[in-house]
This record gives sequence, structure tokens and C-alpha cells, in this order.
Amino acid sequence: MVKTSIEDLTTFHSELTISKNAGENHVLRLRLGICPQKVTGVTTFNDFDNNSFKVREWTQLEWYNFRDTIFAQADMWNNQFWLIPPKDFKELDIDAGYVKFRPNIKCELFVQVWNTPAMAQMKIKVAKLDDTVTGDSTTFRSDAVTYDSLDGVAHTFQIPDAGGNKTNIVHYTIPHEIGHALGQPHIGVLKKTAACTLAIAGNPSDPMSAGGANSNRCYGFGGPPSIAENIMGYGTKFDEVNAEPWVKRIAQHTGTDAAKWQVKLAEMPPFMVTA
Repeated sequence: MVKTSIEDLTTFHSELTISKNAGENHVLRLRLGICPQKVTGVTTFNDFDNNSFKVREWTQLEWYNFRDTIFAQADMWNNQFWLIPPKDFKELDIDAGYVKFRPNIKCELFVQVWNTPAMAQMKIKVAKLDDTVTGDSTTFRSDAVTYDSLDGVAHTFQIPDAGGNKTNIVHYTIPHEIGHALGQPHIGVLKKTAACTLAIAGNPSDPMSAGGANSNRCYGFGGPPSIAENIMGYGTKFDEVNAEPWVKRIAQHTGTDAAKWQVKLAEMPPFMVTA
């Protein structure tokens, strides 16, 4: 029996909207609840690398604008993935009378901001950097549970591939960290790249391997541009592996094997079922 709703405060909630129209796909929406919390009452605050930064209090307008930035940048995860059902799964087929159609699953993400921490899956401390602290999202190193006021400002990395050829890659911190909140590790971990695997095992002779799964190698440094440009690397592009949170959840909704679902990076309309 198909579940249309799954509530999970440890990861994210999800809703499967079943289409009644043979020409429309079904929709799987992940609903990630976050509770941004202002860093207050201090004049300095440490980032992920334990570097200390001067901070100040937020104004209400600044706070509302930053929350809007979270919504806007989290939206990068929408309209990226469509899931193709297993060939032997018929429960979501639509009978059009003379023929049956099998809709695919459109993947959506809805980031919901809660003021009450108990309602959210993620509690995120957000520091308002002092006006003397300037730059972009790389000035203060954020993580999945700590943001700063410059995280909405893009940074352009120059990342070399294995041959030393550099690619300009635009990086946004918030959608990358939203990926972590959805359970995604860095792209080198997801793709099991040789350089990232070596970094995780320990490669002290290579400075770019420092940090293991959080190393530059696992972001795609020195690898093919397609790795480094991924949302879970330095960039904003998506790969089939980034659909993993939806794939795992649709398997729960339908009682199917996640491995049997295919991922497409372009919209796939419902198709006719001939048998």
C-alpha cells in the first residue's frame, strides 16, 4: 500500500501527491524544517575552522532578508530530478480507459522555517558578521548547523583539474549546506572518487587531502570539472546521485527497492503501459 505522507523529525517529512491526470506526473515533496537562530549577546563567534570573527546583533530587516535568501537559494534543488518507477511497479499507474499510463515522480524540496526548535529537523545558528568583516560566503566557514550573514554572497573558485587546467566555479554556501541537511556528503564521497577515497583513508603527503571527507579532494579539487562543479562540491550543478534523498524516500512511500528506481535530470512525461 502506498503511503502518501511520512513524518520524520530526524531527517525530513515527505508528501507524495498522486496525480489523477494521465498526462501529469506524481510529485514527491521533501519538507525540511529548519529553525534559524540568531547569534546574540556576544561580540565574537568562531567558524567551522575555529577562526574568531567579530559579530553584532541583527536588525529585524536584515534577519527577514537573510531568511528570504535561505528560501531563494534552497530553491536551487527544485526542478532537478525525475524518478522513473520500476518496470514491475504498477500501483501508481493511471487507467485512462483504453490504455494505462505510468506517471513518473517529480522531485521537489520545500524548506520550512520554524520559530520553535522542537518542530524543526535542523537548528541553525546564524551569525551577523560585524560591518568591518567583508567579503563573500568563504570569509567565514559555515557548516550545516552554522551560517553567517555573508552566506548569500557567491564566491568564484578557480579549481584545477588533474592536468592543472583551471575552471571558474561559482559557489553558493546555502544550497550546499541544505544538501548536507538532506543527508548528502560531499560529491567525492557520493561518487567514491579515487582521490576522495584516498583522502578519507589518510594521505598526509597531500595537503589537499587534509580533512578526509571534508577535504578539497572530496569537493573535487584536481578531478574532472563535472565533479568539482557539483552542488556537493564547489558548484551548482546536479548529478543523479544528488537525488538520493528522494530515491530512498520514494522507496519508503511505495514499499519498493530503491535500487530499481531510475533518476533523470530532465522532465520525463508519463508513458503508456502496454503490458
